[in-house]
Amino acid sequence: MKQIILSFTLFFLSLTLFSQVNLVKLDSQLSENFSINVLEQNSQGLTLKLTNNSYYFKDVNTPRGESVIVRSPKARNNFPKGSPDLPIIPTSIMIPNQGGFSYNIISSEYVTVENIEIAPSKGTIYRNQDPETVPYEYGREYFVDDFFPQNSAFISEPFIVRDARGVNISFFPFTYNAIQKELRIYSEIILKITFTNDNFPNQIVNNNSKVSYEFSKLYERHFVNFKSSTKYTPIEEGTPGKILIIAKDAYASAMTPYIKWKLEKGIETEMVLISTIGTNSNDLKNFIQNYYNNNDLTYVLLVGDAEDIPTINVGSNYTDNGYTYLAGNDKYADIFIGRFSGNSLVDIETQVQRTVTYERDLNASDTWLTNGFTSASSEGAGQGHNGESDVQHMNIIKNKLQNYGYTITSVNQQGGNNTQISNHFNAGTGIANYIGHGDETLWVNTEFTNSHVNALTNENKLPFIWSVACVNGHFKGRTCFAEAWLRAQKNNQPTGAIAFLGSTINQSWTEPMTAQDEMIDILMETYASNIKRTFGGLSFNGMFKMIEAGGEGQSMADTWTIFGDPSLMVRTKTPQAMNISHNAVMTIGETSFQVNCDEENALVSITKFNEDVTTILGTGYVNQGVATINFESLTEPGVVLLTITAFNKITYQEEILVIVPSGPYVIHTEYSINDEEGNNNGLADYNETIYINETLKNVGVDVANAVVANLSIVDENLGTILEGQKSFGQINADETKTENNAFKLSIVDGIADQTNIKTILTITDGNANEWTSNVFIPVNAPKMKLAFNAIDDSEFGNNNGSLDTGETFKIKIQAKNIGHASSVAGTVSISSESEYVSSINNSIYNISSLEENQDVITEFDISLAEEIPSGTTIYFDFKLIAGMYLDSLSLGFSVGEQIEDWESNTMTSFNWENNSNFPWTIVTDEVYEGEYALKSGTPTGGGESSLIINLQVLNDDQIEFYKKVSCEPVMWGFMWDHFAFFIDDAEQGAWAGEVAWSKETYNVSAGQHEFKWSYIKDAYFNQGQDCAWLDNIKLPPHQNVVAVMNTKSNILENSIEIYPNPAQDIAYLNLNIKENSSVNVRILNLSGQIVYEFANPINIYSGENNILINTQNFTNGVYIVTVSTNQETLNSRLIINK
Repeated sequence: MKQIILSFTLFFLSLTLFSQVNLVKLDSQLSENFSINVLEQNSQGLTLKLTNNSYYFKDVNTPRGESVIVRSPKARNNFPKGSPDLPIIPTSIMIPNQGGFSYNIISSEYVTVENIEIAPSKGTIYRNQDPETVPYEYGREYFVDDFFPQNSAFISEPFIVRDARGVNISFFPFTYNAIQKELRIYSEIILKITFTNDNFPNQIVNNNSKVSYEFSKLYERHFVNFKSSTKYTPIEEGTPGKILIIAKDAYASAMTPYIKWKLEKGIETEMVLISTIGTNSNDLKNFIQNYYNNNDLTYVLLVGDAEDIPTINVGSNYTDNGYTYLAGNDKYADIFIGRFSGNSLVDIETQVQRTVTYERDLNASDTWLTNGFTSASSEGAGQGHNGESDVQHMNIIKNKLQNYGYTITSVNQQGGNNTQISNHFNAGTGIANYIGHGDETLWVNTEFTNSHVNALTNENKLPFIWSVACVNGHFKGRTCFAEAWLRAQKNNQPTGAIAFLGSTINQSWTEPMTAQDEMIDILMETYASNIKRTFGGLSFNGMFKMIEAGGEGQSMADTWTIFGDPSLMVRTKTPQAMNISHNAVMTIGETSFQVNCDEENALVSITKFNEDVTTILGTGYVNQGVATINFESLTEPGVVLLTITAFNKITYQEEILVIVPSGPYVIHTEYSINDEEGNNNGLADYNETIYINETLKNVGVDVANAVVANLSIVDENLGTILEGQKSFGQINADETKTENNAFKLSIVDGIADQTNIKTILTITDGNANEWTSNVFIPVNAPKMKLAFNAIDDSEFGNNNGSLDTGETFKIKIQAKNIGHASSVAGTVSISSESEYVSSINNSIYNISSLEENQDVITEFDISLAEEIPSGTTIYFDFKLIAGMYLDSLSLGFSVGEQIEDWESNTMTSFNWENNSNFPWTIVTDEVYEGEYALKSGTPTGGGESSLIINLQVLNDDQIEFYKKVSCEPVMWGFMWDHFAFFIDDAEQGAWAGEVAWSKETYNVSAGQHEFKWSYIKDAYFNQGQDCAWLDNIKLPPHQNVVAVMNTKSNILENSIEIYPNPAQDIAYLNLNIKENSSVNVRILNLSGQIVYEFANPINIYSGENNILINTQNFTNGVYIVTVSTNQETLNSRLIINK
């Protein structure tokens, strides 16, 4: 070990470091940046050499007077609070799948600076704090006569990243003895690591998974010994990874264009509905874990808000990223995850639309992609990584991006405003970077809020955004800032952003700066070994660098959330066309296809679309100008789709015709409808007889003689083929031939709207060739829907829009045809079993035929009893019958003024949802009036304690409540811990500090609403009693939707009811079952003969179900109806009397 001792005085005089920041190079011939090199590596271990060549001192004032902080370019200062503020140099290495290791310093060289006062570290500073106000505090290291750190290097426990096992290494090239006031500066440290057979954590036992392209490049960048490692097997070509979509059931239909595009692109994509997985984060984590174990999974996309697809807790913080920790007992992501968060189908549809458009449709006219945006606060001087303030940090990023080819506009805290930001985004920008203070709904630097985002007009000119800020991604219980960027629309076109990286918690000051720098460096292809193209790959790689650097990097990585598609291939330049050539046709029997392309590593995919299903036939990457796509032998003619995608290139898509090598081959190409005997609209409708004009094409190479086509129907309950055969005669090669009125089909009455009738077209010729095609005929029909409209008590009541004792009023119910064909005339009826309903004056309301999307308001006169107990809910049942189409509706209405004061000492008076991890509780020690009130939970470590009720509000009214709050006060104009009230996720009011009992009143419109009271807490400071109280909530007039649904679904035993009974041409089977089941229905006459039976069992859900039975062909008499479920067989009697 070599050392040089320098006195403080000589060092100061010669270098004048302490009056200004001057970089000192130990060797003028070497780079100022440190370097880490592998000196040797084999199966027994490896040796690393750290070369540290520069540093500088920064003057600060501490309680001990003038001191310095030591800095070194690219190093990280993140020792714990109270320790000497010294640089750390991190790196990572790959180690064998099994076993352990030992390590030692085999040599080092350093110089010593004497008589120097090093300031203590302030520790982790969060971005809801002002760094200047955080005091210097001296820890135990300042009272021990020893160097800190004691060793020049430290190696962490092993971790696993997908299929690679590694460790983090921290080099400590600066050590300090506070008693002796001596600083050692190491210019060289040589570290030897020896692999052992010890039983260390996170061993890889079986590893059979393929590695996606994104992860293979991640290893090259992350592990300093990657190229010399004997462990890693290079990735095979043609493996772009797999996407798993986990979606809320109601949003499944919106994902179809996304899935179709990803498959066309060549990425295996599968969607699983959350209802098939479970209801909590454990169910979801187990499902993802099992899926990962059995598939080459690279990306997970969650579709829905936190209430739909649950987050998972990591420590005290909720996160999506916790689902990515799948290999080993560590917190390195093994897949990339993102979320399409939405509260409606429209929210999801716009995120699908923007993703597909961005990847597939941008072209050479999209020059806006080279525009960029940066924004930074004016704070953090001397506190950021490398001692940078936020502006200095962002200026470095700005210069890098400008050198890469971007034109950057900066709108900073000093001198910037919202108008400047809006104008820039409206003009179109490809990338945006922010650093500074943040809140749940804004960038604090310029107070750019959700409202400003929603007002943007940058239609389909969308940036990807990396935001270093507090709680921009805090999406639980609100529409956060990140979500607003992904949901914004104008003129039904996407605005806002294509992807957004935002934190669910308060971010620390320095660690995310490290990650943001790494993301930019990788984006600009600074590292040839780690070129990333996807937003997920870029973002998670940056976070890996942040974890490696230590400090709070791990907790920041836990909670920095991707809003958008993690597999999105970002664009950084104006897209350019690729030079591509290939054959125009394929032949049946071929098993490969060659494409010539001038873009290396372009992804080439061949897919087939059949019966609404896209199937990947094969994929490959362009290598030396050629991609050969291998696939299973093609067995039938038709069309396949060739798709070629590459970074910053225009997507190429071309249909390739698949032909036969010899003989004729006749296929179905299209059909049209002739319904002159029906409504003559050229469409297939219910209860209609149609003719089908059929078109065939001979895609073979020889003539087809004596061609005959036969049409059959798969499910005869849907219709009858009246004329099913047609002669087409001779069809020459490549000839198309149409025969009008080729087939005749009668469609049944009562068929469900938008049913696809599946038919099979069998084509033969004179040489005994036979070809078949599936032909689907979509059918239009009515679809009837009942919905609550209003309570009208203006004539005989008190005109308050709600039910009161002794009152006569009208219930108005909307009957609407939401189908695609006109209905016949029908009726709407009302009934109630309540003893408090004195009379229903008109129980049946006749309605006329309703056109598509037409509605009518029906009215029923009701009188109530003079005495009704307080809090009573009266239920009414409504049934709509329009020919073979029906609907039913059950409504419950509360009588009198609805006040929740918890004086029953229960939470059962109304249907409260109190399911958060920190539930509300009934208390007696702090009330507004009476004996009881409700107190929030205290979210330890951050989170929310939420109380929710869903109400169908009958008319425009108000909600009022009394609240009390005791928590951390407002600081710097921001609420950290606070109590808030929301209507439909929109914050109506928020309170922090010490707030005495006081009343709040808010207007509420008629309709369905969610009301939520939340005590919201961050993870950092406690003050007061850290909670909120509620009392005397006056709810608006309402029907309790949740209660009605629960009443109907909480079936104690299976039962059936038939109405009308006796019946004539139709009967309705009302089936109540306890749990989901497959059901078969048979109807027998008294001789035991089956006169009606389902062709196949149908799946129905627990609760009330209505099944229509067509009895037109039944003769008068008595029949036995038998219903077989998974649990039992039920019987009932049906009488036909025409």
